[in-house]
Amino acid sequence: MSNTAEVVNFPSMQEAPTHEPGAYVKADIDNGYDRFAQQLTNTLANPPIKLSAREYQLIFAVVSKTYRWQKKTDWISNSQLSEITGIDVTNIGKLIKGLVAK
Repeated sequence: MSNTAEVVNFPSMQEAPTHEPGAYVKADIDNGYDRFAQQLTNTLANPPIKLSAREYQLIFAVVSKTYRWQKKTDWISNSQLSEITGIDVTNIGKLIKGLVAK
């Protein structure tokens, strides 16, 4: 039995793309941060109904366009939501209708 180890070189933070599948993102409050109400985070953590990952993406996109800027309401286009989430713009309306129905 050998006592040798395999050396694995992990990429540095600068090498990792931020929006690629499997990439990691370092939280850095120097670039800003969000303050969430406890009731909001608790409800999103344990919603009264089950939500899909894409529905969560939409919810967080809306939060980023409203709550982050201390807005109670705002007009947000499907293309803006698509740009934030990466979900095709043709599917945004369907997802919104599903969320409203829930």
